Amino acid sequence: MNMKEFCNTKYEEMMAQIRKIQDSRYPPIKEGEVGFTTVNRFMSELKAYILEMGFDDKESEIAFFKETKPRFEAHQIFFRECFLIQNSLLNNDENRRVELQQQLTVIKKHFRKHHFLYSYFRLEKSTLDHWLFLRNVQEIPFITHRSIIHMDTRFETIGSYRFAKFLAYERLKKEIERFLEKDNNPIHLNDRPLIQWTGQKVQLVELLYALKVAGVFNNGQAELKSLAESLEKMFGVQIGDVYRIFQEIRLRKKGRTVFLDSLKEKLESYMEQAEGM
Repeated sequence: MNMKEFCNTKYEEMMAQIRKIQDSRYPPIKEGEVGFTTVNRFMSELKAYILEMGFDDKESEIAFFKETKPRFEAHQIFFRECFLIQNSLLNNDENRRVELQQQLTVIKKHFRKHHFLYSYFRLEKSTLDHWLFLRNVQEIPFITHRSIIHMDTRFETIGSYRFAKFLAYERLKKEIERFLEKDNNPIHLNDRPLIQWTGQKVQLVELLYALKVAGVFNNGQAELKSLAESLEKMFGVQIGDVYRIFQEIRLRKKGRTVFLDSLKEKLESYMEQAEGM
């Protein structure tokens, strides 16, 4: 098994564990703790593999620290931040909105503080990759970084942690904004959905993208965000980060459209049974 296969396999295993945690309906603070512990275990396995196997060339090293490691580490940072936020809210229900608004401010300040690198991240630039994603290189003077004391230079580069934090903070920002918007528009009894989605969120995202690309809403002009919000309201479920979940679907090794294939098989089986009656 080469490095890419190993990393993809471990990521799939980690995401399966995370979905189980999310489906377990832990209290939010417990979910943050268990999620962080779970991701930390996979990060340790990833680190052990990299330190033992190394890289074949600079290009593979850059790819790992620019794309692969941040993808794992973003979940670790996200769960850690969720735990800290929930911990601060435990005895502060009356000022819950104020606290969450402050967290949004912290996130936005972080993006502004690291504006240059965040723009590099958002625009998918590559001109500075040899400085940002190779280990033990001279630091770039105009990019702020944590003290060397707090990083393991064998498993971190100037840009790898920053990219992971950008991913985590973008997700956290969406989660907080979604909660605040929901809190501003509480669901009344008459607004409750007639049916409740009890399947996995990843299955709903698979269906969502299929409906989007099929162009069956608004003559194919409906935006993905609008479709997601409509399905959430219709089925009484919070999907979360649909883009991240879709990326996980794309990375599946054994069949990407597992849920859609299952629907087709079950419908055909039902039809065959009906014909035999």
